[in-house]
Amino acid sequence: MLFVLIFPLIGLAFIIQGIRQNGKAIKLLEIGEFTRWAMCSKVATNSSVSINNQHYPVYIYCFDFEAGGRTHSATCKTHQAWLVEDEEREIILYDKYNPANCIVFDATANRPEISEQGMFASPGIGKIWLLALPLMGIGMNLYFFFFPWNLMG
Repeated sequence: MLFVLIFPLIGLAFIIQGIRQNGKAIKLLEIGEFTRWAMCSKVATNSSVSINNQHYPVYIYCFDFEAGGRTHSATCKTHQAWLVEDEEREIILYDKYNPANCIVFDATANRPEISEQGMFASPGIGKIWLLALPLMGIGMNLYFFFFPWNLMG
């Protein structure tokens, strides 16, 4: 039985790691300031991402921006070059109290869209699966944990 418990614990570790990695972006979406700056460097890494037998090289992008009278750097690492290179000046989201805590907005996974008025647009019904599938999995596991006799028929 202990061997079977390893798999949910591994899954929980993946969930916690994802929340920690995206916690910075979530916090910046709540309290951050937006600015736009041009890219200052693009460096190819020795890695690539394969999607449907198509290989995309991974790049590290660097953007310098000013906040509080000082220059700071925002870096991102992504294979989605078309998102980071689509505008002359990219959006940088930073913490006004600690500008070293910053992200390149276009390189953030599942980022909210920005409307023409400069506000966050509604995500729409298409992104509901990002929440629905994990909740369904958790719900089914809880159901069969508390009612195991239903498995026998």
